[in-house]
Amino acid sequence: MIGNVFRALTLALPAFLFLSLTSSVFAEDSYSVTSPTESSARFSKIELKYVGRQTDRLVIDNGPPGHSISDTADSYGELLDAKKNIIGRFDVITRATDVWHDGERRMLVVEYSFGEGRDAFLMMGVGHFMANTGRAHEHRKHVFAVTGGKGRFMGAFGECTVARVNAVDTESNCTLYVPRF
Repeated sequence: MIGNVFRALTLALPAFLFLSLTSSVFAEDSYSVTSPTESSARFSKIELKYVGRQTDRLVIDNGPPGHSISDTADSYGELLDAKKNIIGRFDVITRATDVWHDGERRMLVVEYSFGEGRDAFLMMGVGHFMANTGRAHEHRKHVFAVTGGKGRFMGAFGECTVARVNAVDTESNCTLYVPRF
């Protein structure tokens, strides 16, 4: 009889421990929920508006010849403020991830760096581009995620709305949230 009780307890104990630990893990999630006032006190909001002026561009036809998946278009250039002063630089890498006869979808990664490069943030996303060129359509707005940064932008998140305005200029309007350490 005592052996049966001992066996029953031995079998029930792991299940009891699993349930109690699992419920405590779910209970821990409740402490991380914050009200908007607490959240805004922990982050600084930074709004940026600038123009990226492309100074060089490299298009590489990867994979099968012609318009195809994996084709890349990389460029870099200067960041300009409203008075056309150089305030930094950008580097962008794009890769075609889906193609059709009159367009393509491209994944992009962009680093925007300001001043001497100590302050920078990354932007990533996917957008619709023109076939064979890797260029965005003029005046078509894309919204991309800000995924991190360094210096003044350490831990940044948010988004940038980007639109190409001519052959070499792209306007960017960004809203970033940076943790207050």
